[in-house]
Amino acid sequence: MWQSRFLSLLALLSLSVAAAQVPYVPAELLDTRVRLQGDKVTTCVFKDLASTDLDRAAAELISNALLVNHDVLEIPSDFQIYSEEEFYYDVYLRLVNDCDLVAGISLATENLPDWLTLTAAYASLPFVVITTDSDYRSLGDIPAGSAIGIQMGSLADMNFLNWSLSLPGEQRLRRLPYSDDELLLQRLADGSLEAAVIWLPNLLDQPGWQQGDYRVIDSAPVAETTVDTGFLLLANQTWLQGQVDVAIAALESSGALAELAAEHGLAVPDND
Repeated sequence: MWQSRFLSLLALLSLSVAAAQVPYVPAELLDTRVRLQGDKVTTCVFKDLASTDLDRAAAELISNALLVNHDVLEIPSDFQIYSEEEFYYDVYLRLVNDCDLVAGISLATENLPDWLTLTAAYASLPFVVITTDSDYRSLGDIPAGSAIGIQMGSLADMNFLNWSLSLPGEQRLRRLPYSDDELLLQRLADGSLEAAVIWLPNLLDQPGWQQGDYRVIDSAPVAETTVDTGFLLLANQTWLQGQVDVAIAALESSGALAELAAEHGLAVPDND
């Protein structure tokens, strides 16, 4: 459940206008000493998400490419859906006290505070459309009025909603948002839904996916929604950002990042 809520938070951050000033944090909570990292980079990774293992592995791979030692610190991901202030408060505290980079941040995040910046993407993972009906090859094959489940507040939810609102009412699919991925798959299995839209890591993390008779179909006529994921860091760390971007570009060119995603099972299933 936290995975969907965290995705929703990142989607909402991508639409919000964030404050330019750093959050107020009591001075006694800040470690104002300069961390003498030397040749070490510390990355914070949100724990207990479907993408946690990939985020950790990507941080390690990129650190190795930079020829630096690395530490990975797992941090909580249980933010409230609408708690933008809490998110930025914790990120600021972490980047001052604990880590140089925060992994697992959607690059669709716009209007970041000017004290934050993002690296290039180390992963690009799609939302997929799944169904139990063998007659459907794409979302466009599903009859108007049919119920479609989708992860509430996600980027895919927003794209689906924009597409749906462009159609006459009688031609629309019935959008049912869910905050619980397990329940979403259950409703698809029991026939309450004709199809479901879910982020690939969340889908593959569900035991019900392997146990059920589900198929991945094309998202057309809705454009595929992909989450490009990178690292968040303080905007004044321009040298580190540049070095990480260079490493990501090299690893992408060599195919190492694609191999890493495949090693973690994050490839679109071909189960026709």
